Amino acid sequence: MSFSRRNSWTDLQKQSIKNMPEMIESKKRSLLKAISYRVICVISMMVITLLITKNVSQSVYITVVFQTIQTALYYLHERLWAQLPNI
Repeated sequence: MSFSRRNSWTDLQKQSIKNMPEMIESKKRSLLKAISYRVICVISMMVITLLITKNVSQSVYITVVFQTIQTALYYLHERLWAQLPNI
């Protein structure tokens, strides 16, 4: 491959990258992702705590507290990553 062909290919790649729409993670999208992920986690946590405690009220309490904290942390994590420059 000649030098000029390489430059042309590189220019073509740069132009393609420039024309790609930038993916921006909105706050609403981050929140919806966090909620949908937490639904899966709530179900699995509920089953696990129920198997361990064999007590529905304890299982519900543990699951609600843990999942609330985890949802908030996940959302904050997503927002912090959204602030970083693209790597």
